[in-house]
Amino acid sequence: MRFGHLCVAALLVGAPLAAAGGGSAGAAAAPCGVLGLRAHWPMDEPPNAGTMHDVVGGRDGAVRYAITGLTSPARPGPFYRFGRGGAFPRGSQVTVADSDVLDPGGCDFRVEIWVNWDRAAAQGHTTYNVTQKGLSSSPGDWKLEVDGRPGTFGRVMCTFDGANDGRGAVQIESASGSRVDNTGGWTHLGCERRGNDFVVSVGSSEAHRTVSNIGPIANSQPLTVGAKALNDSDTFPGDIDDLQYFSAS
Repeated sequence: MRFGHLCVAALLVGAPLAAAGGGSAGAAAAPCGVLGLRAHWPMDEPPNAGTMHDVVGGRDGAVRYAITGLTSPARPGPFYRFGRGGAFPRGSQVTVADSDVLDPGGCDFRVEIWVNWDRAAAQGHTTYNVTQKGLSSSPGDWKLEVDGRPGTFGRVMCTFDGANDGRGAVQIESASGSRVDNTGGWTHLGCERRGNDFVVSVGSSEAHRTVSNIGPIANSQPLTVGAKALNDSDTFPGDIDDLQYFSAS
């Protein structure tokens, strides 16, 4: 279902990652424009839907074993459910084909989404992928995930990994008091680039990190929701709704 962008207050936290490996510089960047809504997937399809519709640009996604058309008293409309094992023997995922519109390059962009995380115990070395475009093995990606590890359980992580031009990446984790509800409630999450300011948001709270050496974010991979691959151990266990992508490219 559709929800407007939330106003946010700042909380500072975050740490840069090691620089990406060397490589050739990317193509000359196109001029940036005004930040605007480029794609919106309300995720309000009926049960057994095979397509996740983009109501802005027609960049529809393929539903791969996620459960669609769910409703609950706490949610004013349909949403999707994701998981691995049990009701999801083949895993679950949505993929949206690669498009230049979904590659912000060096321009500002923002991703927003709602999640309802299943009750889960903390596990070492586990983070849950909510949505991303690109893979860490091929720089030029962004990713939004929920931390399932002890000590940082429920915190939200945004990764911005510049293209493989020797410049590097930044990963930001939400402040210790800003965590995804693990007791049956919905939480609004976001990742955003504002020039050299990189932001993760959880509800009405933001964490910022200013980094000046992040290269363009662009890749040839699909945008994925719920998991980066079917039956991947990082599949998000729970409900997801209302994905929006804004860009100034």
